[in-house]
Amino acid sequence: RTPELAGNTFVVEAIPESGSDISKSNLAKFPAADAGADREEVAVVEGSLPCKLTSSAAKLLGGGAGFTLSMKCEEFLTDVKVKIPGCADRICNELAGGKGRRSMLRQ
Repeated sequence: RTPELAGNTFVVEAIPESGSDISKSNLAKFPAADAGADREEVAVVEGSLPCKLTSSAAKLLGGGAGFTLSMKCEEFLTDVKVKIPGCADRICNELAGGKGRRSMLRQ
């Protein structure tokens, strides 16, 4: 896990199938550096994207501490960008909606 991200907020921007403009997800926080591997969801501010973005602590292969970013969406999304402070945007061209959680990034 990158300790400097602990407690920072992040957001996802995308274009939902029902719209033509970029919308933002809810604002969420990275888990604390000392967090266990519990799947505690932290939603801070609601967004206009028809999705719920969550972050949880995770154990990496080899036993290291990491995190998982997940999103559950009601609609198909295009032009998806994960916006993490101090990092380049993580781009996913498309994400299908209605299929439950989709892990987007594990680090």
